[in-house]
Amino acid sequence: QELRTIRARQINYDIFLFGSIFVMAIYHLGLFFLRRKIISPLFFSAFCFLVALRILNTGERYIMELFPAISWQLQVKLEYLSFYLAVPMFTQFVYHLFSDRFSKKICTLITILGLVFSAGVIFLPVRLFSQSLPVYQLFTLATFLYALYLLIVISFKKELEAIIFLAGFFVIFLAALNDILHNENIIQTGHFIQIGLFLFIFSQAFLQSLRFSDAFSIVDSHRQKMRETNQALQQEIADR
Repeated sequence: QELRTIRARQINYDIFLFGSIFVMAIYHLGLFFLRRKIISPLFFSAFCFLVALRILNTGERYIMELFPAISWQLQVKLEYLSFYLAVPMFTQFVYHLFSDRFSKKICTLITILGLVFSAGVIFLPVRLFSQSLPVYQLFTLATFLYALYLLIVISFKKELEAIIFLAGFFVIFLAALNDILHNENIIQTGHFIQIGLFLFIFSQAFLQSLRFSDAFSIVDSHRQKMRETNQALQQEIADR
């Protein structure tokens, strides 16, 4: 009974994170369709979808209760793909936010390597592509270190968006580093990537709200200037 209680609590925790992140994925996908010139919400939406899929497919593996007929091989492929594809999607997201500072060549290299590893997961058997995990973990760590360096440099210029982004990214970086060390049995702390991703995504939602607030402030400012201009013109017409 105690084990059932612990498992039920963990499932509720996973479902809460899944629902929250899935809603953010839908929300940012909607933002992309409303303004297709801005492509960063599309990559962030894809990243959120992959994170939500990984939550269902790790831990208590609730996906097995949703789809009891799912094969073990497909389940493992989905688990690896949700990780392997998340790295290039996240890189593209950061690149399109800070394209004036993020090296396009490095972004392209990370994306190509991520897609190559992902193709290996799709076309190779589990016993082969599973051997690539340690290499991809090092690749992910190197990607995160570059992004962290980039955000720190931008934050020195006291850009508010970069500072908020850096705070959220630092949380996910520490969580990912912890999970890699835990998976390699170097430390025994448990997995924290899910809560780290949730906090990071929450910080991005706050950033999005900040951008909307700034946009509304600009619109109100322009509206006030046009109102004053119209009044001045009407007064000029009346004087004439």
